[in-house]
Amino acid sequence: MYSQEKSPYSLLLLLFLLILFLPGCYTLFSTSDDEDREPRRDRSRTAPSTLLGDFQPEPQVAPPDDIRSVQFYHKEDRQSAPILNLDDEDSYLSLRFDHLGTRTRMFRIRINHYNADWKQSNLSRSFYLSGFRQTEITGGRASSVQNPAYQHYHYTFPDGFSFNYSGNYMLEVYSYENDRLLFSLPFFVTENVGNINTRVEQLYAGAGPHRLSHQLFTTYDYPDFVRNPQSNLTINFTQNQFWGRSRKASMPDFTEANRIRTYIPRNMSFPGRYEFRELDLRTLKQDGRRIVEYRPEMIPPRVSLFRDVVDLDVQPYNRTSHRFGQILSDRDAKYVDVHFELQVPDENRSEDPIYVIGPFNNWQIHEANRMTFDSENQRYRGSALMKQGIYDYKYVVKTDDGIDELRLDAAFFDGLQEYHTNVYYRDPQQGADRLLKMDRQTIRGR
Repeated sequence: MYSQEKSPYSLLLLLFLLILFLPGCYTLFSTSDDEDREPRRDRSRTAPSTLLGDFQPEPQVAPPDDIRSVQFYHKEDRQSAPILNLDDEDSYLSLRFDHLGTRTRMFRIRINHYNADWKQSNLSRSFYLSGFRQTEITGGRASSVQNPAYQHYHYTFPDGFSFNYSGNYMLEVYSYENDRLLFSLPFFVTENVGNINTRVEQLYAGAGPHRLSHQLFTTYDYPDFVRNPQSNLTINFTQNQFWGRSRKASMPDFTEANRIRTYIPRNMSFPGRYEFRELDLRTLKQDGRRIVEYRPEMIPPRVSLFRDVVDLDVQPYNRTSHRFGQILSDRDAKYVDVHFELQVPDENRSEDPIYVIGPFNNWQIHEANRMTFDSENQRYRGSALMKQGIYDYKYVVKTDDGIDELRLDAAFFDGLQEYHTNVYYRDPQQGADRLLKMDRQTIRGR
């Protein structure tokens, strides 16, 4: 006869088995039939405070100092993402830029296909392009202003050629004279197949002024030709068209036929309060609000701005985004040397360098736009060469770990944030990624 009293070892064994068994009783996804069902929340409460890496994809090349005011967009919408529809003959992209100087130049373009991770694919150019020849950019329009003078170029494509394959692409602009690569720009060709539904949830967790974060969830109904979605489908999320900062969705759910549900974990969510400051240079009047001094006699003309103050700036946030510049393209628009002042609270100061970035330097860290500290007036000062127009800009801190874009942002900022969802399919026959669908969502972080 066995004793009914459990030994301590038996109790420990029972407890161990329960620990192993109980997690299996829970599922990651709700079993509700509600169409809005979603993954169980990742309980990590820490959103990233420093966004590592560049704003643009690694293979992208920044233009030299004599190439300015680069704009790249769909049709005539200068704030739109550069996206082409594969089978839409009316879809085209516009490229605008200035070359400083008085001499007209010629440029060549090349187009390369990339996979979802921005690694160049193994496809040949003749496979993904039809009718493409050596294509030149010509016809620069001379400015009517001097100091500096410039030539303005406007190029639209595809013109005389077409795309056969969807995916990530890079437009490369070369010097016609010596075939030197001058700059490159990412764009997308999408097949626009399947149905996608992405939503953004605002989360409040953790401490500090940037505790608001945006977690993205998406549902994609994929086409029948996708035979192995677990291996061949990838979904990326991107904030504010900064393609170098795209984040890959995780924990996909394929429990429904021809449908994937996925999301980004909470600890990889995007900052919901992401500040852009606005600068209107369409007119160069000394208004005492933004422009406190205009010196047209200087070369180039100098514009001094009223100081920016961390956490004390109040701007209307129900405005149109100008993060890629609403740059004047007429020949009378001037280039000016814009001088910035930034007042930083003592608790936000450090030995790390501060930079001003925006469409005027292609959202890239440039030593010419580094701020220096004026110890007498307790302010940071910096400058940037900019063409007349409307711009969004930011102050960022460069650290040993990357770029801290949030340290100098306003805690109460409620600006509009833009998100793109990209659905990629690794074609098993070609061994390269196709872009099946792109979706755009906007939300105001409050």
